[in-house]
Amino acid sequence: GFGNYRNAELHAYVNGPIGDGPMSGSFALSSRANNGFGFNASTGERVNKLEAAQFRAKLRLKQPSGTDAVLAVDGLLDRSDTNTGNFPLNDPQSAPRVTFVTATPGPFKRVAGGLQLKVRHPLGDGIDLLSITGYRTYRDDPTVADIGGKSELRYLLSQTVEQKAFSQEVQLQAKQDRLEWTTGLMLVSDRFDFDRI
Repeated sequence: GFGNYRNAELHAYVNGPIGDGPMSGSFALSSRANNGFGFNASTGERVNKLEAAQFRAKLRLKQPSGTDAVLAVDGLLDRSDTNTGNFPLNDPQSAPRVTFVTATPGPFKRVAGGLQLKVRHPLGDGIDLLSITGYRTYRDDPTVADIGGKSELRYLLSQTVEQKAFSQEVQLQAKQDRLEWTTGLMLVSDRFDFDRI
């Protein structure tokens, strides 16, 4: 896809069986970019540029016994400058989407991704055992931004953010006659690091 503001998009998806066995898979890819919907009146440049690419891949193993396992992996690389400036609301010349920052847009880079393993196993009598294991992480390094949006520097932000999260969920699910029930346990471990200058 193509559009004004030099907008360009690419989306792709493929799925199907792998070999003659019980395994199948899928892969999705997305990329988007434009030269920005905002305007810097001080430098004469477009701002709020978008530049992001992401993917997702899945593998599925479905056994004749009823055991079904899906492994999913995804990732994102974002170099947009949408977080590096602001449009001042108290300036009559700032609308729509006009900023006056004299410095060039600060650098921004986000790397994110995760994986998940989901396994369902029948135990009989309409009861399934379900296990969901997940891990996600993202890192903004760096984020440099002029939040004020005025030609005179009022507030400069420089920070690094990182988060890592692990989760494990175990469930018993049942569909028996008129009764459906679910019970289980969940463990979540989350670490968040934040460094702002």
